[in-house]
Amino acid sequence: MHSEEAIYVYEKILSGEVKAFSPYFFAPGKRKERIVTILRHIIENKLDMSPEQSINLLTLPMLKKYRADALVKHICPGGIVSDADACIKVIKYVYPQLPVPSNEDLAVSIYKDVLEGKRNSFPKRYFGEGVLGEKRAIACLRYLCLNILKLDENHVLEYFKSLKFSEAEQLLRNYKLWIATETLYLSVLSFVETAFPDKEVVLF
Repeated sequence: MHSEEAIYVYEKILSGEVKAFSPYFFAPGKRKERIVTILRHIIENKLDMSPEQSINLLTLPMLKKYRADALVKHICPGGIVSDADACIKVIKYVYPQLPVPSNEDLAVSIYKDVLEGKRNSFPKRYFGEGVLGEKRAIACLRYLCLNILKLDENHVLEYFKSLKFSEAEQLLRNYKLWIATETLYLSVLSFVETAFPDKEVVLF
């Protein structure tokens, strides 16, 4: 099946003329080529994104809207941990030549979207995914402290120690990171100490 034929089958599914992809459509010999062809068609033609734009703009709801669920499942056979993680896997699969950002860079990008109101909130379970969730939380807190609050890295802990508990909590609420604190840490200072290690600090 050539690229044009794969897109033809996909368009039939999108229009509702065909209920779902046939199991034979994903035969091992042609599976990757067909999935890449259709996902490129969705990203570049349906969503009108360049490959580079897809890194920051592509979301799982967009792919679901264009009935790409079955394709995403083949790319994420172990299940979808988070929307953002699934989208990065899709982009790596479709555009292997692109320099896809690290988990930390992606977390900061999503955090910026939350702060700017482009997203209502972080993806579901975003900070509750073990080591990956904590890496995301640390990346966001470091961005807040160093890039928004403009704190000296050597004095971040000192700054937070100078705040009352209620003030520290309100600060992180204002900057949308209280959910990360509640999910992962016993206190604000334990969060800060983890993000800025190797400093002695008395916890709240």
